Amino acid sequence: MCFASNAFSTPAIVSYVRGKAEVCRGEKWLQLKIGDKINPSETISTGFQSEVKIKYNDSLMVLGALTRITLDEFSETENKDTVSAYLSTGAVRSKVIHTESKRVSYTVKSPVAVASVRGTDFIVTSAGAISCNEGAVAVYANTEKRRMASNSSTPVKSENSEEAEDLPSGSNDSATATTSASEISA
Repeated sequence: MCFASNAFSTPAIVSYVRGKAEVCRGEKWLQLKIGDKINPSETISTGFQSEVKIKYNDSLMVLGALTRITLDEFSETENKDTVSAYLSTGAVRSKVIHTESKRVSYTVKSPVAVASVRGTDFIVTSAGAISCNEGAVAVYANTEKRRMASNSSTPVKSENSEEAEDLPSGSNDSATATTSASEISA
């Protein structure tokens, strides 16, 4: 069962779909297509060899194959955009665009870690591997905080696991991220 709410926010827009991609609205799973609106609290699921691109203002989220993510919040004020998502499984690549006139708070959480970014292109897996392609990422896991620079990756180990999955360069695995100007400077 899944639940949805669209109170007080601007929806995100599906800009690309390849393969099987569905959104859970109310208690029904519906096939996604280009131009569909995604509202807060909706869950998106992709199938084998599938990909979905979701645009919110200037930021882009790319969901890889076999991904399930709940888009918790999309909100906008005159000075700030806020995006928050929970990655259950799979891979998400996020390209967060920051402008001089508007801050972006962008968070993707996974069962293992949370990363904070600003003006950044990064990938995170639900297993905790994080790759920063451009910009900077602050990684939070097991009460530890690390800062990653461009062109770097790190496995994050869960308190309950032996090892985290390594993220191959250019991988289409999951992402966990939070963007906050006070934590990371562009």
